[in-house]
Amino acid sequence: MNTDIDISPYVHYNEKYAVLLCIHCKASIPPATVARHLREEHKYIPITTRDAIVEYASTLRLCGIGQVATPPEEEGPIQYLELIEKGYQCSIENCKLCLSTKLGIEKHCNKHGWTKGQENMWEIKPIQRFFDVSRSKYTLCQRGC
Repeated sequence: MNTDIDISPYVHYNEKYAVLLCIHCKASIPPATVARHLREEHKYIPITTRDAIVEYASTLRLCGIGQVATPPEEEGPIQYLELIEKGYQCSIENCKLCLSTKLGIEKHCNKHGWTKGQENMWEIKPIQRFFDVSRSKYTLCQRGC
């Protein structure tokens, strides 16, 4: 890897969760799409720097979508990930799914028997997600938010 190129303004490796975080997008980059992500979303980054990031990523153990462990709530926010101030967490004890939209949590809670007009089966909480996609895992954060 070219050690003369500083990639730290663009990406950060979170070793604990084995994800490469895009500092600009505030989300993890799926392992198989690092080159494409940089090429399509960050054309302003010089190509030599993008190449250095891709090379660096190839040396890392990276988890993809569905492989990242859900951090415990007590851990608080994860640096470089977007903090969604008004997220929604299902209140069902063995579920606790988090979603970013009210419509999403309503549809989810329908599966638990909730219908409009009933008391909410969710709480509003700050959340984060590792990947900026619909099937993304979310993590709750309360401390430090």
